[in-house]
Amino acid sequence: MRAKRKAFVGIDVAFAKGKPLPVCVYAAGPDGGFDLLPLKCTFDKPPVGQGNAAALSPGLRRGFAARTSAWLRALETRENLSIHGIALDAPSDYCPPERTHRACEAAVARDGIAVWWSAHQDRAFAALLADSGFAVEVERVVPHARAKQATHVLFIGRPAPSRPSGSAAAPRRASPGAEARRR
Repeated sequence: MRAKRKAFVGIDVAFAKGKPLPVCVYAAGPDGGFDLLPLKCTFDKPPVGQGNAAALSPGLRRGFAARTSAWLRALETRENLSIHGIALDAPSDYCPPERTHRACEAAVARDGIAVWWSAHQDRAFAALLADSGFAVEVERVVPHARAKQATHVLFIGRPAPSRPSGSAAAPRRASPGAEARRR
């Protein structure tokens, strides 16, 4: 049996009537980086919202949460994943004042991974991250399911492999296919 791949899930909590829950999943790839799973064409759709008025019902919200949990467990099994964190973009899940990160952000940070969002590609920012000791991946992503093109840019930084003092920096390498996705 092959080892489960570490995965992180992002959910933009939405309860729009008849619309699937916006979800993205990054899973550890063979090169040590993380790959965005193409859920739209490879897996069952996530649970569908019942509308804003229904969101006021605690019972309906609990049911929606249970269906989402079951969907994520099925995804874990089918894709051989081990979900290590879930980031919720929801008004009720702000970072508490006594912490500097939400739980999922803290879990990713424990693995030395940091992610910055931008509306635009910024080579100078990527270079600054590299100069600060990060191996940098730049991913263009769509902001939501109905978006026609990628309009958000994620800068994903992982600790760069250490190198002897005075040696030249190792060349930065984006994840497989990232260059094609940026065009």
